[in-house]
Amino acid sequence: MPLEGIGTSSPDSAGAVDCQSFGLEFTVSEADQQAFALLSGDYNPLHLDARFAEARGLSGAVVYGAMIVAKISQIVGMHLPGPSGIWSALKIDFRQPLYVGETAHVQIDTSHYSEATRTLSLKIAVTCGERLIASGSALATLHSR
Repeated sequence: MPLEGIGTSSPDSAGAVDCQSFGLEFTVSEADQQAFALLSGDYNPLHLDARFAEARGLSGAVVYGAMIVAKISQIVGMHLPGPSGIWSALKIDFRQPLYVGETAHVQIDTSHYSEATRTLSLKIAVTCGERLIASGSALATLHSR
């Protein structure tokens, strides 16, 4: 069933859209990490210094978790549900590190929609190849014009 105001597909004559899932790929660069460190004030060398991270058993500099959350925010704010929605809750479990320069895929699927409260329950998975980087859930509320 199409959900009014959700997704990036073209609306039908009633304004409903069929998009109930959305995914995107992203890669975080060293420059992205530096910009985030400047913005956040978090200069943890595990995120900024590959040699430091490798000396502690990691495969390189680890992408900030908030950078992954920012990609989830991009999907929620721009695609699912999109500009008419805002999230009200997020639960995320980081399972494995994502390393700077790796390409990850964020997939968000609608698991439930309440027409009464205009709330979407969303299921989130972040993968890099076969590795599950993070999984979680979110609630988003649709707002009328």
